[in-house]
Amino acid sequence: MEADLDDAQDWLERNFAATQNIATVTVTLTLAHADRAAALEALQRLHALAEAKVRGDLADLARRRIAAIEARLAAEHDLYLRNALYDLLGQQQRSALVVAADEAVAARLVSAPMVEQRPSLPNRPLLLLLLALAAPLAVLAATLALVLARVAAARPRPPRYGLALPQMGAE
Repeated sequence: MEADLDDAQDWLERNFAATQNIATVTVTLTLAHADRAAALEALQRLHALAEAKVRGDLADLARRRIAAIEARLAAEHDLYLRNALYDLLGQQQRSALVVAADEAVAARLVSAPMVEQRPSLPNRPLLLLLLALAAPLAVLAATLALVLARVAAARPRPPRYGLALPQMGAE
């Protein structure tokens, strides 16, 4: 049976995780795959796609800002504001040149893909040992709580004596 787009999407949903950091706008992509080379190739392709997207977005942002500043310059007659706008225009033109020429700009924003030497699998013997220790402790704690509850319920309570206070103002 040949795989179709639904099968590929199902596989990606099961084996691909995106984790966003709360403090920054960083998103970490994790791919669980049995073959290290295939995982690295998939992550490299995603890296190339993300790098191209970041560079394209930065270039588009610089182009839009340059167009807006040039439109404002065409309408502005105040010399001091024009000088400030020319400074802004120069900054945006430099950033557009850097994005177009320097591949390291996007690489700093999109980290290179990495694949571990050994697969990250849970330590099943350790998990079974912890379960073997935790289960009897949980049963012991539940039994102790039940015994203490029954002892507390069976203990006779001393009678409570109330104190009656005379009411004021009832003459």
